[in-house]
Amino acid sequence: MPVAQRVASSLQRARDQDAQAILQSELARTLAALQTLQRSGNAAQTAMLTRLREDEAALRRELARLTP
Repeated sequence: MPVAQRVASSLQRARDQDAQAILQSELARTLAALQTLQRSGNAAQTAMLTRLREDEAALRRELARLTP
């Protein structure tokens, strides 16, 4: 079993900030897609709406995990 190596706290902070920026970007894209789909009023795309809402919830959970 490999031994876990410690990462310098500054490096870990930078990694966390990068991850947070990526998640925020993904959340913004997801919210934009969700708004567009909701405005279209196309009931046939219910599955896509459900998926986008699930994605939004997952991204918010990940962001909450990273936020001190």
